[in-house]
Amino acid sequence: CIRDRPWPREAHALLTTRRAEHLPCDLAAAGLRLLIIDLAARRVPPPRLVPDDPAHAEQAAAALRAGRPADLGPCLTAAHTPGEPIPDLALRTALDAGALGGRSIGACVVTLAPTSTVPRIRAHATATLTPHLPRPPRFLTAT
Repeated sequence: CIRDRPWPREAHALLTTRRAEHLPCDLAAAGLRLLIIDLAARRVPPPRLVPDDPAHAEQAAAALRAGRPADLGPCLTAAHTPGEPIPDLALRTALDAGALGGRSIGACVVTLAPTSTVPRIRAHATATLTPHLPRPPRFLTAT
């Protein structure tokens, strides 16, 4: 039943490995943003059948329990499955421009970045990726 599902809470992350657990994750207070890069891919890469590594979720949970949301960046990168040229290029570009980490999800790349680096990441990603895409990438910034 939907009402029995755990729902996310503001400024928290919802971890659902063994049981539902709300962990403090106030990205705005930490000066961080999720920057989602929509790659306008001609095709969406099929899901890669790579088993989730529970260690990634545990590392992320440990970072949040310790009050270190910036440590989620390397966790995201560790969970990235390389092999698609455009998402891989987008991630490398974001990392080179100051993102703390990221991973591809479908036709998007989700990065974690300090707020101050978001404009630079957007500019570098637009310049680098536009020649490879049917339109310039679009961006969504979230906390």
